[in-house]
Amino acid sequence: MKSSVPKTTPAPGAGGGTDRKNSVRSSAARRAGADGPRRGGPRRVFARDQIPNLLSIARLVATPVVVILLLADPHQRNSRIAAALLFSLASITDYLDGYLARRWQVVSQFGVFADLMADKLLVAATLIAMVGIGRVPSWMAIVIVGRELIVSGLRSWAAARGVVIPAGIWGKGKTLLTLIAIAITIIDWSSGLSYVLLVAATILTLLSALDYLYQAWKIADR
Repeated sequence: MKSSVPKTTPAPGAGGGTDRKNSVRSSAARRAGADGPRRGGPRRVFARDQIPNLLSIARLVATPVVVILLLADPHQRNSRIAAALLFSLASITDYLDGYLARRWQVVSQFGVFADLMADKLLVAATLIAMVGIGRVPSWMAIVIVGRELIVSGLRSWAAARGVVIPAGIWGKGKTLLTLIAIAITIIDWSSGLSYVLLVAATILTLLSALDYLYQAWKIADR
């Protein structure tokens, strides 16, 4: 015996209204999703992320140019001024790339590596070039470059033990004074002032090396 259950039909506009609302919402969501990438948000973030790395790479590229300007004609004043200006600009990027990376929170392993490599290469190559043209005593260059090698080795050793040795006040002061001394020595503005600044930079170099050795000794004694 068949039961006669009346079939219910949706009221006009009930189901259709819901479907139309869902359709409108889906279309709006699709439009919002489609409009997002067009506004270029992710692209701007990507470009900003690369600025600190590009500054480090620019410092690497500037290094051989500074050396060429120094060695091509060391007695030409215009060449010395151009080399000093380029060296100074490259030195500014040494602080700027790290500052921007920390401010924008885009610190990366490649950025840290490129920053350290560019910094050391700029200083070492310029010092060696100036030793070749008789502007810097060889013993000063040996002390400064040797300190960089020792500190790099200590930092790598500490990193292998899961410890980071931060740059102390002696290291930061040494870096700033060394860059200033090199820039003034390149211009050859005053031989006496250049020599005094280089000696002061060398002393700070030795003090910062002792500070790193002390930090490494504390790590080894744990």
